[in-house]
Amino acid sequence: MENRIKLLGLSILFSIFLTACGGGGGSEESNNAENQAPQVSISGDTEVNELATLLLSASANDSDGSIADFSWQQTGGPSIDFAANGQQINVSIPAVDTDTDVSFSLRVTDNQGATATTSITITIINVNQAPTISVAGPQISSSSNNISLSANASDSDGEVISYDWQQTAGPDVEFENGSSTISFTTPNVATLTQLVFSVTVTDSFGEQSTALFTIDVSANSAPSVSITGSQNIQEGAEGVLTATATDSDGSIISYSWVQTSGPITEFTATDNLINYTAPEVETNDEITFQVTATDDDGATSSAEFSIVVENYINLAPVITFDAIADITELTQASVSVVVTDSDGVIADIEWQQLSGPSVDFVQNGETITFTAPEVSENAEVIFRITAVDDQGAISSASLTFMIIHVNKPPTVSDIAITTEFNESSEFTIDASDIDGDELTISFSQQLAGASITLVDATTFRYLYQPASNSISQAPFTVTVSDGTQSAQATVSVTITDTSAATVVNVSPEDAASAVSVNARVMLSVSDVMKSSSLVVNSANGVCEGSVQLSADNFETCLAIDSLEMTGPQGNDNEYFNNIEFTAAFNQATEYALRLTEDLVNFADTPALAQVVSTFTTGSNDLKITEVVAIRFSNDTPWFELYNGTDSSVNLADYSVRVKSRDSSDNSISAATIFNLPDQVIAPEEYLIVHSGFGDQLFYDTTEQNKSIAFIGDIDSTVRPYWFLNGFVELLTRDSGSTVDFVRFGNDTTEPLTAGQWQTGSAPVISNVTGSSIKRDIDNTDTNSSSDWHYSQFTTPAGVNDVSCEDDSDEDGIPDCSELPGSTFSGLPLHAWGARVNQKDIFIEVDYMDSSDAGIIPHQTALEKVVSSFAEQGIVVHFDVGDLYHQAGGISVQDHDLGGGDQVTFRQYTPYNFNQGVESLFHYKMANFDMRRKPIFHYMLMANSRNIDGSAGSSGVAELSGNDLMISMGNWGLSLDNEVSRNLTFNYQASTIMHELGHNLGLEHGGDESTNYKPNHLSIMNYLYQLRGLPTIGDNEGDRYYSSRYRENANCAVQTADLTNSPFDSPENFVMSYSHGLGSSIDENNIIEANGLRYPGSAAVDFNCNADLTETLSQDTNDDTAVTVLNDVDEWSLIELRFYTLFSGNRFGVHQQDSDQKDVSKHIQQRMIEEQAPPLKLLNEIKAAREKQGIK
Repeated sequence: MENRIKLLGLSILFSIFLTACGGGGGSEESNNAENQAPQVSISGDTEVNELATLLLSASANDSDGSIADFSWQQTGGPSIDFAANGQQINVSIPAVDTDTDVSFSLRVTDNQGATATTSITITIINVNQAPTISVAGPQISSSSNNISLSANASDSDGEVISYDWQQTAGPDVEFENGSSTISFTTPNVATLTQLVFSVTVTDSFGEQSTALFTIDVSANSAPSVSITGSQNIQEGAEGVLTATATDSDGSIISYSWVQTSGPITEFTATDNLINYTAPEVETNDEITFQVTATDDDGATSSAEFSIVVENYINLAPVITFDAIADITELTQASVSVVVTDSDGVIADIEWQQLSGPSVDFVQNGETITFTAPEVSENAEVIFRITAVDDQGAISSASLTFMIIHVNKPPTVSDIAITTEFNESSEFTIDASDIDGDELTISFSQQLAGASITLVDATTFRYLYQPASNSISQAPFTVTVSDGTQSAQATVSVTITDTSAATVVNVSPEDAASAVSVNARVMLSVSDVMKSSSLVVNSANGVCEGSVQLSADNFETCLAIDSLEMTGPQGNDNEYFNNIEFTAAFNQATEYALRLTEDLVNFADTPALAQVVSTFTTGSNDLKITEVVAIRFSNDTPWFELYNGTDSSVNLADYSVRVKSRDSSDNSISAATIFNLPDQVIAPEEYLIVHSGFGDQLFYDTTEQNKSIAFIGDIDSTVRPYWFLNGFVELLTRDSGSTVDFVRFGNDTTEPLTAGQWQTGSAPVISNVTGSSIKRDIDNTDTNSSSDWHYSQFTTPAGVNDVSCEDDSDEDGIPDCSELPGSTFSGLPLHAWGARVNQKDIFIEVDYMDSSDAGIIPHQTALEKVVSSFAEQGIVVHFDVGDLYHQAGGISVQDHDLGGGDQVTFRQYTPYNFNQGVESLFHYKMANFDMRRKPIFHYMLMANSRNIDGSAGSSGVAELSGNDLMISMGNWGLSLDNEVSRNLTFNYQASTIMHELGHNLGLEHGGDESTNYKPNHLSIMNYLYQLRGLPTIGDNEGDRYYSSRYRENANCAVQTADLTNSPFDSPENFVMSYSHGLGSSIDENNIIEANGLRYPGSAAVDFNCNADLTETLSQDTNDDTAVTVLNDVDEWSLIELRFYTLFSGNRFGVHQQDSDQKDVSKHIQQRMIEEQAPPLKLLNEIKAAREKQGIK
């Protein structure tokens, strides 16, 4: 209900005029039709506050009579008491919760009985009543008293919601406000003081009431306090003071003691008592203490008490003793002193050792007793005696005596050592000296070659090393001395051997080949073996004994002859560690030598049963081991020889009989004998005998390569030749007898010496370039066709170790040669990084001896090439030898596979022969391992392709081959500054990738020779070879502008301004072969808005007129033709298996060999020569070097 009070200021008079009953439609009838009903009205307030009194008055008249009666009645609202008095009623208005209407009616009757009625409605206004409040609490309180005041409040028409206490008079006290009760402590006052508080309560309608409450606080009386105790005390004595306090109006709650004057005094206070110790004083002095008593109301009183401290002088004790005689170590002894005190008694005596060997003594007052400690030398002992008298005076004295040392001999124990054969063993000498004297150790000289070495002098630790190969040791003596006396002990040694003997040396060594059939077998072991355990086969047959030799995996064993034993003991009848013997070996046979557990050492430990050597005996002569396939009439055939003997062989002692072809008329001869050159092949080495080609200079160069020999006179046109079928026969030159022979296909030629070939022929040699027929890895030779098999992979000048035909990743390397531990022709390709299902490209790099930055291969450039191929999943392996890795061995990460070389500088290097100087192939012949021929590309970093050595073509390469040359000498490339370095690295990297692309079968237009095609985004394209590839959508025509419109202001772009320019870091320079994503450009209908026609391309101004909206007809690549220019996916075109192609299987083109007859079987090797750089390019390089960059 709203808290409000309505004051009624308006009285409304209601006059209601009614007609009498029966006359005029009234509610009642009159008996007298002529009587007029009275008229009546009520006056009074229509709104009145609750609990007020209301007066209602009626006004009535009767026109033809008088009013006889007034009848009042409540007709609505809550029942209300009212008193009627004729025309008026007094109404006692009750309390209401909300504004409430009540109604009254009035009926008047005239003297004729006619009536009239009226009514009135009054609204009772709810009025909020203020709460009532009273305060309860003490009205009188003492000081420092805890009291509480409580407010009792009520509200007749609501509820009390808050209490607010305020102190209005008196010293401030602390209390928490907000509740009906507050608590506080009365202040401590000196006189009667009033505290006045008010509390205001608020009801739920905001009405407030306030009450006051007064408290009279009486004053607190301070307590009285006094101190009792002795007023005099001697220094050092203990005293007590007692405080007595009373409080007339309360109680004492605490005592507090302090010293207020005099020398600082130690005391302990406990309530009303203190205990103190009188301080030391030089003269009589005074100390004063103060005590403060506090009553329960916080009043305090203090009292002081002074004590005179009297000075007292106490005489210290006196200690005397006689000189102490020397005491012998380990004897019983006692030492005494005399202690006196002239003015008191002795309270305590203490003995303390100050120095010397520790003495374990027992004290009995003035005397101590002890056993003199053992000492290593005469030792002084000092004791301090301290005496204290009854007054605390202290005296000290030092007493000194000597303990005399008596020397005793050292002790040592016998020692037993067990050691392994030829192995050292540590031992410790258990020696001691009771005196602690320093000991020396010595050994007798009868060690028979054994040695003893000191390991640790502190612990007497020694190392015993038996004599070499000794199996026993006589006992010897050890002597221990303290310098005066000594002791001896015996050292006994047992030599045993619990480990199996190991083979120290064996000949023939394991995996040896070409072993002479007359070779002696020699075996040395690490142990001394019992001669009685050495048993061997005396005849061929079942294997027996402890040393066995077999050619059939020990199904049977060979007889061992001429057995000799030697050993270190000088008694070969009992012991040995070396044996030699002979056996009847056959040629070209694999033998195995093994030991069995029957062979034991001197300690009866058996040898480890094992094969200690597997070796192969040699042949009496050379063998033919591989014959290469011939596909074209101008192929250069070769076959392989192996020297399986144990001596070097000169090829000049041999000739070869084979079919031949005369290139002058293509005539074929059924058999021609060619003499082999004067060239030596070492034992166990391979060599290919190659059909001769090239010039005399090239022939001379072959002398530097011991893996190839040429046949066929240089001036002759007749050369060895075979196709699917044929034969090769190796002959002795002097007698013409057959040394080795193979025929293949359907050839029926017989060897000149009967019995050198059985019936049948080796497999047909398929006309697949890069294939061959060959013997197995052991070069098995039974003079039959079963010795030979066809292989898709040649292994020239190396072991025939390829055991598979699969090349699943088509990189030209058989899968089995890309497995861990495998080799290809003896080359560890897997160790060099080759893997199955990974395309691998190997490139050997030879570089001329020069300081020209354009010639030296730079690691940054090579790795840029590597990363460009790696993005396509192809791994490039460069081999520059030790250029970046001078340590021994190989380093794949440093591009050192052991093959690249620095070669002699020549200002001019031709590609072809017959130029009067060394060509690319002269360098390759002199420095290239022939075993790499089917796997490695050969790259020569040369100076120039110009005869005068001037800046010329960047390079030359075989198309679909494996040879390339980079010739960027005298271009002015340098490493002088960052821009020059970037140019050098980027130009070298892009040129290498360009020339390598030719080796992989790519032309300047990808699959065609058309060059400068703007939409052919490839490093093969001259437009992009040195400039790098453009960025599609980002000024993609900048290379086109730079090449064609360098001087046109509309679109001139200098090289340095290109996006990802070669002047920038190699990391930003972009080079790749094309992915074929560019659409064709029809030069008859060039829409400039389409740019280079790549996804995301932006417009290119092909005619450089600043209008990019044109459609043109224009020769964009300057080939004098207006045609359609096509892009191509070069990555899908590249061929890694160069060995299967004509160009990849040759050493170059002989310029004079231009025969075009029988074209179905004749092919020419094709190479691509690059153009010389334009002058503007060389000027840019120079500017970069001289100006630190031209940007």
